[in-house]
Amino acid sequence: MSRTLARWVAGFARLITAPTSPRQRARTYARVKAHFDQGAVHEVQTRHGGLRFYLNTGAAAASAVHTFMENEPETIAWLDDCVKPGDVVWDVGANVGLYACYAAKAGARVLAFEPSGLNFGLLVSHVELNGLGDLIAPYCLALGRRTEATDLFMSAFEPGHAFSSIDAPESQVATFEPAFRQAILSFTADDLVDRFGLAPPDHVKIDVDGAEIEILQGAENALRHARSVIMEVEGKNAERFEGEILPLMERAGLTLRNAEDGQGRNRLFLRP
Repeated sequence: MSRTLARWVAGFARLITAPTSPRQRARTYARVKAHFDQGAVHEVQTRHGGLRFYLNTGAAAASAVHTFMENEPETIAWLDDCVKPGDVVWDVGANVGLYACYAAKAGARVLAFEPSGLNFGLLVSHVELNGLGDLIAPYCLALGRRTEATDLFMSAFEPGHAFSSIDAPESQVATFEPAFRQAILSFTADDLVDRFGLAPPDHVKIDVDGAEIEILQGAENALRHARSVIMEVEGKNAERFEGEILPLMERAGLTLRNAEDGQGRNRLFLRP
């Protein structure tokens, strides 16, 4: 019914603008869209106050907004328990900025890294919508094991999409047919701190659908500053957990929390 109704609304808009010039029609459509954008805002209540997010940018983003507080309870618990006002949080794979906004609402300073142009645009819009521009620094770039120009393969072409990958169309779960290939810049975390002067992280969230190990390999020095790291471990990453992820974390001085504290897709590491 919703798709049929949407077609009716679009048809009515074309009908009533038919007598106008192409320029006037385009301006009318743009203003109608802006009107709907302003009205299609969903407010999520959190322990730190309300957060507002746009709903009409795509199905993936709308779904993420509606399930935000329930989808990854371990991530919310980590932000509530570990992150204090004034701490520096690196959100690596920030997507459309839901967790970045939550951390900033709690008083943290957030560096939000998201290479997808589609997701990045909505991330910035959410930062502005919530008045968090002084606390969140959004960067449209990827983190990896090398500083280089490379490609991002998107599994879908809409804001809020996930399961993208760098260098090849392959996530931690499976290979996929890319919907779009975007040229991006990728940096090591250590270069961002040492060469470009970004604040080293007190806390790190990594959710990048398969490139987690490569990010850790480029962050050996930066991770030594961190008091906590939460990262997604699924599929191929789970298979490489004992042999590769744990040693990298242990070299940084971070210890895996007990299994019951790492339920769901994420694992939490703390500095003793």
